[in-house]
Amino acid sequence: MDVTKIREKAEACLDSQVELLTEFSKVDCESKDIEGNRRVVDMAEEVLSQIEGIQIKETFFEDTGAHIVARIVPENPSGKIVINCHLDTVFPKGFTEKNPPFIDDENWLHGLGTGDCKGGFAVSAYAVKIASELGLLPNKEIVMIYSCDEEIGSITSREVFKEEAEGAECAFVFEGAVKTDEGYGIVSERRGVILGALDIKGVEAHAGAAYMQGHSAIKELAHKILKYYSFNDYEREIYYNVAPISGGAHRRSRSGHLPGLRSIWNSALRDFPHRNPLRRLRQISVHWQSITRTPYAQQQWSTEHFSLPLNGAKREAKPANLPLRPEKRLE
Repeated sequence: MDVTKIREKAEACLDSQVELLTEFSKVDCESKDIEGNRRVVDMAEEVLSQIEGIQIKETFFEDTGAHIVARIVPENPSGKIVINCHLDTVFPKGFTEKNPPFIDDENWLHGLGTGDCKGGFAVSAYAVKIASELGLLPNKEIVMIYSCDEEIGSITSREVFKEEAEGAECAFVFEGAVKTDEGYGIVSERRGVILGALDIKGVEAHAGAAYMQGHSAIKELAHKILKYYSFNDYEREIYYNVAPISGGAHRRSRSGHLPGLRSIWNSALRDFPHRNPLRRLRQISVHWQSITRTPYAQQQWSTEHFSLPLNGAKREAKPANLPLRPEKRLE
């Protein structure tokens, strides 16, 4: 087919895509915002429903909201292709009102979530729509998965991916493009992420009358936060981030318990060269544990979620709760 027809169709859809992105970016839809999720899902499904022969279903989880699975199935498909992006953002309720969308003097659209990752929906959904109208879709089952919890580690959508992506020949993930010296390019590898929680229990005591009998969990936490950040490796782009934190009691008492310290560890792809990435994960977890023990406070570290880059091994693995035990620190 003459590529001119494809360009004409794409140009004809541009105004609709810009309008869609503008409306998307007016909606607060942070992960776990059920109301916001409902609004963006309705907007997305309105676009998807315009594609001939498409089947749309939702998988709803009380904690996160609805994930969209839309599919086109020819009579005798010769395989499966997965298309994916996410509809949630990291911005809390109220941010869209303070940061309304706008188009700048260079004709760039600015708005919360337009790049990460509503733009991915606008591109992928309209690409399938255009290809369908021009008769260019391959003889494959096309499965379009639009999740609502990517920003918090895909805690519920992983079950959707596990079911829907099985047997796929390939997957196109419509996250933002990468900017290079030669322009914008395609991202072919992503970081791995580990999320964990540290629970600190000190000894509670009156801050005046019995100060020396107490051991402050808050003080211990302060040391641990600085220790985590000291392990940042800027050359290899391995970073720790601690957030959020919670705990403490009355201001006149030394805090005995901090139930909420969360830490995030990001790794570049090259830092998972092992055949068995789970072994590397356990080594990292032991590394964390080695810096959390003190004689003054009881502390428990657990890994809540992690995902590993594609390197010939499984990308997703089950959470691991590893017991504290003496180990040498990893170098």
